[in-house]
Amino acid sequence: MKESEFIRLVRDDLASENVNLIIGRGKQINCDGIRVDGYFSDYARELRVARGCKQWLGTLCHEYAHFRQWIEGCKHYQQSTKAIQIIDTWFSGKEYSERELSRAFRIVRTMERDAERRTAEMIERYSLPVDLNLYIKRANCYIYAHFIMERHRKFWAFSRDPFRSRVVLNLMPNDFRCQSHHKLPPDIDTALESLV
Repeated sequence: MKESEFIRLVRDDLASENVNLIIGRGKQINCDGIRVDGYFSDYARELRVARGCKQWLGTLCHEYAHFRQWIEGCKHYQQSTKAIQIIDTWFSGKEYSERELSRAFRIVRTMERDAERRTAEMIERYSLPVDLNLYIKRANCYIYAHFIMERHRKFWAFSRDPFRSRVVLNLMPNDFRCQSHHKLPPDIDTALESLV
């Protein structure tokens, strides 16, 4: 499928639920004061993606996967709403028990893993011009990064981009058989920590 056809498919599906697709021209967009490649918001009813980002089509697929999770009533997505709120307020200074915080991060990692699997299936199903092998490696990296965020109490704790690190990407699995949402392997932990 051509890129333009996929965008039309996404736009039409979003519109059927009164959700707007907004494609920015920059390399990143603003999401509650944080610069990101894209996001989906069910309460704002919008999906935004930065077209200037090199991996923008993969980002569009990922955020569209979150939309599909929402529409389909995915339990992982439904559980993540409260978990994300806990994590966001914890980043801002509110205190939670270690157990509650650990549970919130586990829920978010599980939800993101589900979205990443959906995204990879979409890329394959629609034959989109996205390097699937690289996408899956970055997807696993993103999921693992949540362990680092939890440890450092910061949304994106990295001073250097792990998605651009050959060392990190070479360690990343190129499938979803790994349980990236359950545990952080020591070698990947060391590699990610070196970029903080």
